[in-house]
Amino acid sequence: MGVKWEKDVDGEIYRVSVNKNGYVSVILKNSTYKSIIVVYDGEGNELLRNFLKSSYAICSEISDNNQYLAVGRIDYSGTVVKSIIDLISIGIAKDNPKNSVVNKYESESSKILNNIKFNEKNEAICMFDSYVQKLTQDTTQRLYDMDNNSMFLDINLKNSMVVVEKETSGLFSYEYQMSIKNTVGKSDNLYILGKDTPKKLKVTKNLICLNLANEVRVVSSGGWLLKRYTTNSEIQDIVVGNSIIGIIYNNKIEVIDI
Repeated sequence: MGVKWEKDVDGEIYRVSVNKNGYVSVILKNSTYKSIIVVYDGEGNELLRNFLKSSYAICSEISDNNQYLAVGRIDYSGTVVKSIIDLISIGIAKDNPKNSVVNKYESESSKILNNIKFNEKNEAICMFDSYVQKLTQDTTQRLYDMDNNSMFLDINLKNSMVVVEKETSGLFSYEYQMSIKNTVGKSDNLYILGKDTPKKLKVTKNLICLNLANEVRVVSSGGWLLKRYTTNSEIQDIVVGNSIIGIIYNNKIEVIDI
């Protein structure tokens, strides 16, 4: 298969995102503006171009129905750093870009935006450093607040967010559990880790991988254990593919089937 389309862009590419229909959002660094966001359809036709003069775009996502663009940006101009999310109607932006922002959310004081993902209902799930917010054209809703027992949080799983939490089980001991919290109104799922301490969490669209230092566990979005792999060496990191996992040590890499 050859190249479907290509474009030369005016500036340095900072980040690119692609939705399931091939629509592309590109964040550019530019000498005149802090950031420029350009959206192309599946054939490479430019749909909109958004210029930021006083804030920096750090992430952008296009909904699966191709109707919305969510842009996360950071504003350093004031005494307090602000994270801002603009929910933009792509249809309105084609003809009336100045009035295309259909909803806007500004973070709590000094809270930093980390990621944005759309669920199957075309709602923007927005992860900050201590909470998760849902944004639609008409509403904003808090989905989760991290606390002292929250260890890891990820929103990359399809229609769900993953939270690893610890619970006190004794004077100096903890037990751990992983909650898979659905964002489209369906039931949540739970996976119990017990006393095994998680070191890192890696999440793809359909899989959850837990690094437990000398063990890797692969869990489905439904909370079922799919794979358990143990080793005598300490695992430094994990790379997750569709059907394989790369296990990274200090001086070697192993690839295993899921």
